[in-house]
Amino acid sequence: MMHRLVLGGEKSGKSAWAMARFLDDSGPHRLLVTGKARDLAFRQQIERHRQERAPSLFVEEVAAAPQALPLALERAAEAGMAAVLVDSVDFWLFAAAQSQDTPDPDRIADRIATAILRLADTLDTLQDYLAVTLVSCETGLGPIAADAVTRRFVRSLGACNQALARCCEEVVLVAAGLPLFLKQR
Repeated sequence: MMHRLVLGGEKSGKSAWAMARFLDDSGPHRLLVTGKARDLAFRQQIERHRQERAPSLFVEEVAAAPQALPLALERAAEAGMAAVLVDSVDFWLFAAAQSQDTPDPDRIADRIATAILRLADTLDTLQDYLAVTLVSCETGLGPIAADAVTRRFVRSLGACNQALARCCEEVVLVAAGLPLFLKQR
């Protein structure tokens, strides 16, 4: 089964492109969503995504915890799913960082690094059982963040995307709704 990573900037078309590829995979299908609405605009965006999806698509909301995404992928495989779409890794990583019970940046960074390794290990373990499409924002295409917390998150997300790219047979960068294949089987 193929694992695919779909990267892109904000509003690049990455989610729509990933959804189309995911639906091309053999089913049954499961969508794992990680975004949590913290403001009206994001709530409206989530609602638009809900309205655009097929009502028959099984959707699972992933909890804001470092181990939640790997566990959700394992549950999907155990439930007999053939294809899973994760939208999106960056929200999971952000939520996992926010869920930590310590203000110590080094401890948070260690936990996030451990979560990334666990996700990569889970993908390797499920390689023969589950086609996984992962959506994530690409980092480093914009200006350098002005504050240390944002820089740490961007570095963590960059490390996460690199680890996932090593686990995936296909890596695509979507810009203006157009795919640029960075890695193919």
